[in-house]
Amino acid sequence: MGRTRIDYLNFLRDHEKAATDARLTAVLQQSVDEANAFERNLSPLASLARLVEACDAIESGEAAALARRLRSHEEKLRPGRHRVTSPAIDAYIRLRELQDQRKGVLETEWTGPREETIRRTPYLNRYFRARQEARDSKPKPSSTSKSRRIEEIIGGIPTPEGKQDMRFFIDEGLVAQKKLRILQKAIELHLPGLDIDELLSNPVPRVESKDKRECNGDDRQDLVRLRNKLQDSDALRHFGLTNDGSRVKTLHTGAHFIDKSEYAALMRILNSI
Repeated sequence: MGRTRIDYLNFLRDHEKAATDARLTAVLQQSVDEANAFERNLSPLASLARLVEACDAIESGEAAALARRLRSHEEKLRPGRHRVTSPAIDAYIRLRELQDQRKGVLETEWTGPREETIRRTPYLNRYFRARQEARDSKPKPSSTSKSRRIEEIIGGIPTPEGKQDMRFFIDEGLVAQKKLRILQKAIELHLPGLDIDELLSNPVPRVESKDKRECNGDDRQDLVRLRNKLQDSDALRHFGLTNDGSRVKTLHTGAHFIDKSEYAALMRILNSI
């Protein structure tokens, strides 16, 4: 089941609250209102949400990481390229479509918005331009001795592939550091007594549920009766079911009520009682 209007609105409203650029926030609010005005058509709101998600993935480096996981050679999503452009958005959408195909998703929502759609749709184009301007307005980081040293190391790698891999690993590490800082702040806010370093060195022991109890004699008898019922064709027939020896299915349509792998797992458990 795909995302609903409420899902898209919640996603977009959360972005409005999290945005630190006042102009970008105002533009997103206006774009959401315009897209949501199409009450009988969910596509405008869905396209805006996918555009926002694509911009986030490109700027954070997640798009480049996805390209690597899928072994896709998207030139516009190379590690270190975090600028939001129409070709980069197109490349990310193709990746998400490819990812859904490999997962077996028959109808992916990742068919757009493409470059032409963004250009001719006012609320999409407005947000796209605001996103670019917001990034361009940020002060450029000054070159440091550390960054120069990194470039020297990468420059010493003989092959283009090796250089690309190294840039990806560095980029991936920076993303991981950013996530860790966010996690640390969240833990400090909500779990002030928890020491992250101690947690990493001494993992929390598994705590057994207080309600957990051993299987007693009555439980075993019930489970044996359940096994017998599942194997009794006459009893199953009263409920429109049948057992062919490896699964339980309906008599009329042949639809599987308990499929082969589920039945095998269940029988292994029941036969061990």
